[in-house]
Amino acid sequence: MKNLSEILPAETAGAATRWELPLFAAGAMADHTVIGAQLHTAEHLDALEQSAYQEGLQRGHADGYAAGLRAGQAKVQEQIQRLGDLLDGFARPFEALSADIEHSLVALAMDAARKLVNAELALDPAKVAGAVHEAVASLASAPRELRVHLHPEDVQLLRDTLTLNTEAEWKLVPDNTLSRGDCLLMTDAGRVDARLETRQAGLQRGLMGEDA
Repeated sequence: MKNLSEILPAETAGAATRWELPLFAAGAMADHTVIGAQLHTAEHLDALEQSAYQEGLQRGHADGYAAGLRAGQAKVQEQIQRLGDLLDGFARPFEALSADIEHSLVALAMDAARKLVNAELALDPAKVAGAVHEAVASLASAPRELRVHLHPEDVQLLRDTLTLNTEAEWKLVPDNTLSRGDCLLMTDAGRVDARLETRQAGLQRGLMGEDA
């Protein structure tokens, strides 16, 4: 390898200065530090942005949940109110029907009692005599003349089974307008209606709590 004196003239070589390799490492390190700082700042901003986004989502979810909960509660309350109105609507007709049902049950009981009385009258003449006795007992005073109107079969039943005083001041009168068990007392002062229908009507009014 040739030295510098062999390449350059002596007079030129003496005036030359020594050249040294520049230190690139320091500049490179500085540039790397700046770039790293920039990258760190960008990552930090991304993290902040992502955090803000998640926080916004959570806040929006919480607000939306609260709003949805309020809306749901209002909807449930509305449904409860509608159900209550519906039940009230059902109750009102039943309240109106209850009186009709009560009347129907009483009428059914009266009809059953009427049939039972008719069956008993056919088997027991004393039932007819009892009806006559109750009617006579309702008179305010003893009449001078008394006519007892009965269904023809009841008249025959009494005559066949009971010993009647033919000289008595009262008489049995067959009456085809009457039903079995009916009794009408005719006196000089008026009459007593002891028909089964009349007696049952009074009983029905009592059962229904109505005034006579």
